[in-house]
Amino acid sequence: MFSGITLATQNIQYLPLMDKQNYCTCSGYAPRIPYSAFVRPGESLDYWAMYHIPDVETVDVEIPGFDPIKNVPVS
Repeated sequence: MFSGITLATQNIQYLPLMDKQNYCTCSGYAPRIPYSAFVRPGESLDYWAMYHIPDVETVDVEIPGFDPIKNVPVS
């Protein structure tokens, strides 16, 4: 199981890293870290995921159902 959010650079897509049990290292899958899949009006939700990407300055963030977010700085 993995997150649908990918990072892209140089026409290559990167998926979040997976743990030994084949779970995404991202929000909603990490044990002991509270997570809610629903956001009510006026609330916010932090999302995080771990990726292994090459040494680049920017990536495109691709979220299913949305236009890509281009040239996001990598630090």
